[in-house]
Amino acid sequence: GIEAFNYRRQAVGDALAALAPEGVDVFFDGVGGRTLDEALLHMSKFGTVLNVGAVSEFSSSSRGGLANAHAITDRALRISGFGVANYVPDFADARRRLADLVLAGKLTTEETVFGWEEYGA
Repeated sequence: GIEAFNYRRQAVGDALAALAPEGVDVFFDGVGGRTLDEALLHMSKFGTVLNVGAVSEFSSSSRGGLANAHAITDRALRISGFGVANYVPDFADARRRLADLVLAGKLTTEETVFGWEEYGA
C-alpha cells in the first residue's frame, strides 16, 4: 500500500518507523536532502529508492552530502534516478501510442480525488 505523512508535523524517521516498522521496500523521493538521508536508515534490505528530484536543494547555496550513505551498501539498496527531460525525444511517439491504447479501450484511467486536510496539511 501507499502511506503518507506530513513532514511538518512528524519527523521523517518517526513517521517511517511507525508506517513501516519492518522497513520501507520502495521509497519514491522528490525531496532529497535530509528527507532522503533519513529514509535510507528506514529502508528494508534490497529496497529501492526512486529519485525524481531534490526540491529541498533547489534554492540552497550549500548542498550537503548524504550522511547515511552507508545504508546503501549495508542494506544492498538500489537507487535509480528518473528525469523526464531524458525522454523528451520519445514524447511524440509515446503520446501517439498511448492515445491508440485509450481509443482501443486497452488503457483506462481511474481517478481518486482527496484533500490534503486528511493528512493534517
